[in-house]
Amino acid sequence: MATLKDIERVYGCEINAIDTPPFTTTLPVNGTVGLCSITVPTRRDAYLVRAVINWSVTFTPILPAVNLLSSPGAAQVQFEILKDGGPIARVTQSLGQLGFIVGAVFNTTTSNFGIAALQVLDTSSLCGTSNELSTFEVRATNINLTVPLSVVTGTIIPVGNVVSAVGHVSLVVEQVDTCRQEAVNS
Repeated sequence: MATLKDIERVYGCEINAIDTPPFTTTLPVNGTVGLCSITVPTRRDAYLVRAVINWSVTFTPILPAVNLLSSPGAAQVQFEILKDGGPIARVTQSLGQLGFIVGAVFNTTTSNFGIAALQVLDTSSLCGTSNELSTFEVRATNINLTVPLSVVTGTIIPVGNVVSAVGHVSLVVEQVDTCRQEAVNS
C-alpha cells in the first residue's frame, strides 16, 4: 500500500481580476460558467486541489415598488472542481435576500455575499496515468435564481430582479509524492 508524503506546492493560484462588488462574472440561470483552470503534468502520485470562490447575489426592486413582499428572493449555485472534464469535488451553496420581512415594501437594492471552498485529494495517478497532462478546472453550474414575489388579489407577481455573480476565484494544485512501505517502517 502506498503512503503519501509531504505536500509540496508547485502550481500557484490562477486568479481572475480582483473584483470589488458588484462582481462582474454573471451567473446565468440554469447555466454553467468556467471560472478558472490549471494544466499540470501527471508525473506525481497525487494532487491536493483547493479552490475558493467569492460570489454574490443582488436583488433589485422593480420600480415603482408598491407591492408588498410575500416571498424572498434567493440564489443557489453548485461549484465544482473538475479533472479532465469530470467532476471530482462539488459543493452547493445558497444565498437569500437579506432583510426580508413579510408584508414589507421592497424598494431598496440588497446584496448578499458568500465564499465557497472546495478541497480534494486526487489520487487517480496512483493507478497509472494515461495522459501526460491533466487540467483541473473550477466551474459554477446548476444555477437557480428566484426573484422576490408578492401576492396581489390571489395573483403571484415578481417585485424584483435577481442577479448572481462571481468575483475573486483561486485554484491551487499541490503535488503529493508517495513513499514505499519500507521507508515508512524504518
